[in-house]
Amino acid sequence: MADLSHWWGNDLVLTASGDLATVDNLDKDNQRIFRRLCTNGAQSGARLAEYIFHPEYGGSAPWYVGQTTDEPTLEGIIRSQMYQEASVSHNPEPTIVPNINPDGTFIVSINYTNVASGNDVPLVLDVTE
Repeated sequence: MADLSHWWGNDLVLTASGDLATVDNLDKDNQRIFRRLCTNGAQSGARLAEYIFHPEYGGSAPWYVGQTTDEPTLEGIIRSQMYQEASVSHNPEPTIVPNINPDGTFIVSINYTNVASGNDVPLVLDVTE
């Protein structure tokens, strides 16, 4: 089943005819992972859930900008949230490499194996703005 094409932080995408665009397969999986990582969840640092009926949903990545956070903590949060997505293989484990800048912003390089395709998938979570 397809999802609406909506990358976190952007507008919905329209087709050339003006209909709402949809995504499926790998694009859908990456969109869902990114949305999960960038949504504030009550169990993460933000402690205020954006999805009131699903307070456990979300890695709160933008909330950590400017906070006193170390790389192992950030890696653990991202890993635990990614494991909640059905498209992310647990074996092999995702490779998650956070790089925290002096100003508190960060870029995280992620490589995971997609369950459906069996292929390695690179993702970059750039929280520098």
